[in-house]
Amino acid sequence: MKRKSSIIFGFAIKENTELDAHMYERKGTYAYENCDGKDGPHGILRINGSTAGNGLRYAYGVNAVVGVGINLTTQHIFFTKNGQLLNSFSGCDFPSSPISLYPFVSMWGAGEEIEANFGPNKFNLTKLD
Repeated sequence: MKRKSSIIFGFAIKENTELDAHMYERKGTYAYENCDGKDGPHGILRINGSTAGNGLRYAYGVNAVVGVGINLTTQHIFFTKNGQLLNSFSGCDFPSSPISLYPFVSMWGAGEEIEANFGPNKFNLTKLD
């Protein structure tokens, strides 16, 4: 991230989503939203367009390296910040094939900028339990 802002990232199921609104508002999405609201920076987990966890203690900001991954076997989604596990959530009911999922980022405001890594660069992760 190049600016302090609200950025939402995660995965969406191709068959259930349309691209005419912020992705986290849609059924078939699994996302982590960074908020810089009146209560200070915090994260919000959003699943299928609804808030599934609010007030999560981890937020990210300028120059943070954030990530998202899934484990289809255990039905877990996990989020990282600067190589450290932030949160892991179960019971997401992912499709059985990863080909049905695609990553997304929704950004608020002009001038937003991110750099994405879909595998060509090394991922820096500590042990994920």
